[in-house]
Amino acid sequence: MWIKKSKTLIIMFLMIILILTIGCSKSTTEPSGFDIQDLYKTWIHSFEEQNNYTQHIYRPINYKEFPASWFRLKYIFEPDSTCQWLVLADNDAHYLQFGTWEITSNNELTMLIYDSTGTLQEYVSFKIIDLQQDLLEMTPID
Repeated sequence: MWIKKSKTLIIMFLMIILILTIGCSKSTTEPSGFDIQDLYKTWIHSFEEQNNYTQHIYRPINYKEFPASWFRLKYIFEPDSTCQWLVLADNDAHYLQFGTWEITSNNELTMLIYDSTGTLQEYVSFKIIDLQQDLLEMTPID
């Protein structure tokens, strides 16, 4: 009888641990419903798809062959919160700038990008409108 109660207690204990483990696991879905895992890749500006100047469309770099362009902004986001973005240089010798990123959430998701000294780079920071595996839609921050 005591062995039967012990087995029952062990089973209940294991079930509680399983429930707590599942319930406490970190979700990768942001409050907006976006899966942050979709962000971790190289994104390139697909301005041909834009309907206006305030909403910018980005696609994964291997999404399609993009038409030739003088400059296409490119972002590379890593899971460890590091990033790179292509800088438009005066002499056309564009280069990748290294930095970090963070997402803040008020009513909307804002992607803040900092250079390697920790200075906020407002010109490349943005609000996320939509994030999918093959689409990053954003608008510049105000």
